[in-house]
Parts: sequence; structure tokens; C-alpha cells
Amino acid sequence: MKNILNQLQIKKEKILQQIGELGDFRQGSLSPRYRKCGKPYCHCAKEGSSNFETLETLVRNTSLRLGASILETMINSDKNDQHSTFIHPDGTLMDYAGRKEKTFIIVLGDITLKRAYYTDKNGRGYFPRDKKPGTFELSTFS
Repeated sequence: MKNILNQLQIKKEKILQQIGELGDFRQGSLSPRYRKCGKPYCHCAKEGSSNFETLETLVRNTSLRLGASILETMINSDKNDQHSTFIHPDGTLMDYAGRKEKTFIIVLGDITLKRAYYTDKNGRGYFPRDKKPGTFELSTFS
């Protein structure tokens, strides 16, 4: 069982890295637009004909929301960044202060990620996951 979990963790980290390398998808349009052809004998001109655009849009939007929800759940289920203390890259000892939420806009829609947050004795905060080697930097999407 532990071996399977380790394999899934490695696979998830590879997917997260690949997602980070994809870049910004928001330019352009992913939604085709349909209109009637104008021919009076065509099925699209008939009263009460099936509106495939509405069905396609519904399926696409539902699929995107589901994909965003699955991705959000997968990322938030990983609590490897949560420890009682953390040593900042500059050597400062930091204490765990809870998980903080941040919403990101991705091609699937909005996802809210919960990341471990640490503070030092001066109140300076740090999110280790934002700078974790081998994964995409979450801060580049904010």
C-alpha cells in the first residue's frame, strides 16, 4: 500500500511540474460558436430542433468544473509541507502558523489551494510550497 502511495505521489509531482511548464492558456477562445446556416430545409432551421451548442456548452463547463475540483482536491490532500517547525532558506527557524488559502485562475477555472504557512519571531511569513524545488512556483500565477 505504501509503495502505491509513493508511486502516486511521484506521479502527482510530475503532473504538477508539467502543468507549471504549460504557461498561460487564457489567450484566445476555447468555445466554438454556432449559428444557423440559413437553408430553410436544414435541420437547424426546424422549430424545436435539438440545440447541440447548449448541450455541448453544458458538458464542457461541467467537465471543466469537475476537472478543477479534482485537481484542487489532489493538490490540497498533499500535506507534506506541514511540520511543527521549518527552516527558512536563510537559516531562520520558523513555526507552523496554519494553512492559508489562495485562489488561482487556471484553464479549468478557479481553484483554491491551501498551503502551509510559517512565521518567525518577527512575524515574517513564508510559504515553503511556493518555492519548493521540482514543482511549479505557485506565486507566478498570482
